[in-house]
Amino acid sequence: MTVRLKIFGNTDWADGDILTGSDQSETITKAATEPWYEVIQNEGSTVQRGLIAFGTSGSIWQTRNELTTDSGGSWVSQGYYDEAALAVANGSGGISQKTGGNTGLKYTLTNGSPWFDAAVDAGSYGTAGVRDMALNGSVGIMTGNANGGPGFGWYSHDTGSTWAQISGPGVITHGVTMSSSSVGYLCDNSQNIWKTTDGGVNWTDTADNLSVNMAKAVSSGTDVVYWTDGDSMVLQEYVNSTNTVNTIATVGGASSLTNPVIATNGNVYAVSTGTDSQVTLLKYDGSKVFTKIVTVKSPSFVSDNTFVNNLIHHDNVLYLNLSGFIVKIELGDK
Repeated sequence: MTVRLKIFGNTDWADGDILTGSDQSETITKAATEPWYEVIQNEGSTVQRGLIAFGTSGSIWQTRNELTTDSGGSWVSQGYYDEAALAVANGSGGISQKTGGNTGLKYTLTNGSPWFDAAVDAGSYGTAGVRDMALNGSVGIMTGNANGGPGFGWYSHDTGSTWAQISGPGVITHGVTMSSSSVGYLCDNSQNIWKTTDGGVNWTDTADNLSVNMAKAVSSGTDVVYWTDGDSMVLQEYVNSTNTVNTIATVGGASSLTNPVIATNGNVYAVSTGTDSQVTLLKYDGSKVFTKIVTVKSPSFVSDNTFVNNLIHHDNVLYLNLSGFIVKIELGDK
C-alpha cells in the first residue's frame, strides 16, 4: 500500500491527514505504517453495482442482487433483484430501477427484503432511462429522459409504490437530492438548478446554472447542495440563499468520480480513480479541499458508475464499491 497526502495549493500534511499524530513526523509515520482502509469484500465475488444503505444503524446494505445485514461481513443473494443497478434508501424504505431501461421499478418498506413491483412502472411515463433517485421519508424523486412522452422526472409520496410526473423541467434531468420531505433540488440537461418545496410535485428554476450536467448530489441542510459528475470530474457547491455556484475542485488525471456524501463529522467526501492503480479520497471541510491517495488492486468503479452510488457512509466510516470488492475507510474526526 502506498499512502500520500496533499492539500491543493498547500503543503500542510497534518490538516489533511486521516491518521493524525502529535506532529508532522508522527503523522507521516502513522500514515505509512497504520492501515486506514480495510477490504471487507474480496474481489471476484458477485457483489457488484452501486451501494445503498438502509436503517439508522447503517449495517444493512444492498448492492445488485445481494443483501448484507452485518456491514459487509456476509452477503445473501436476493435472486429476483439481479438486474437492479440504481437505487436509494431512507430509513427502512427504498426504491430501485434498472439503469438504462424502462422496466424493473421496485420499492421496499423493510430494509431491502423483500422488494415489490411498483404499481405504476416508470415506463408508463415514457422513460428511456432513469438517471438518478432521491428518497426522504416517503417522498421519492426519479430523474431521467422521455421517450415518446412528456415526462422528464417523476415523484412518489408512498415510498415508490405509485408515481406521477413532476412539473417544471422540460429537458432531461440528472442529479437530484431531497433535503427534506418537501425541499429538494435537481439539475437538468441545460445545467439549470431546479427547486421543489412541495415534495417534488412542482419545480422552479433557481436562475443559476452549474457548469456541467451533474450526475449526483447530496444536501447539507435545505440551503446547500454538493454535486459531482463522473465524466467531468468536478465537485461543485450550490447555495440557494445566495443563488451562487462555486467550483470546489476539479480532479485532474481521474477517470471517474463517485457520488458525494456528507459524513457525521460534517465534511464532504468523494472518491476518484486515476492511473497506476490509484484511488483518491477527496475531502472538503467547508474551506479547503484535501486529497489522500492510496494504491489498491483493481481501482476501477463498478460499471455504470455515473448513475449508481459507489460510496455510502455511517457515522465517520465510508464504504466504497470497487468492481467487486468493498473498501472500508475509517475517517475518525477527519
